[in-house]
Amino acid sequence: MREEGGFVLTGMVLLLVLPSFLLASCLLVVMERGEEGLSVKAVAERVWFTARDAENLVRQMDLYRMQLDNVTLGGIARTYERYTGLLVTLTLENSTVRLEVRDPGGTAKYFSSWELEGGR
Repeated sequence: MREEGGFVLTGMVLLLVLPSFLLASCLLVVMERGEEGLSVKAVAERVWFTARDAENLVRQMDLYRMQLDNVTLGGIARTYERYTGLLVTLTLENSTVRLEVRDPGGTAKYFSSWELEGGR
């Protein structure tokens, strides 16, 4: 006579196993949300550093009295877009420079405007 062994979930085992499944699913949700937070932070930092770098570049060009017009600023913006993958807008109106850097996904934005020292 051959014995067939098996595992039958009794009431007590079922009560011990179900909470472990619930805890495991909660842990996966928490890990997923944590990764999203890190991703948003990385995008925001990339936008901020790109904007600060572009702003410093334009301020240095103004300090050394280099040519600043909308054509030059547009070329600078396109260069930043090419290398960072962000949407960059630099415009000049009545000696006021406006800078906008955005993530294409709309996660982060940076706006800034300042007066040129040379008063162009």
